[in-house]
Amino acid sequence: MTVYLITYDLKSPGQDYSALYKAIKSLGDNRHDLESIWFVDTNLSAKEIYNVVYPVMDKNDNVFITKVTSGYYGKASTELWDWLAKKGLQP
Repeated sequence: MTVYLITYDLKSPGQDYSALYKAIKSLGDNRHDLESIWFVDTNLSAKEIYNVVYPVMDKNDNVFITKVTSGYYGKASTELWDWLAKKGLQP
């Protein structure tokens, strides 16, 4: 499996996130520690992930999906760092 980072900009004020959250959660083991960013461990490709999440977004919304590799750096919850380490990814 591969860990992907999914980030998005929802352009409509007051937009309901529930359908998007449900679609992302359906992809596999996940973390949502940062406001508009999810980490998902899945067998799908970035394009396949897009094909799952974009249909529940408005057509003017933006989404970016990329693989997460070792060598990352930043400030986030201990739980996120532990989850990434458990997936075999190291800072």
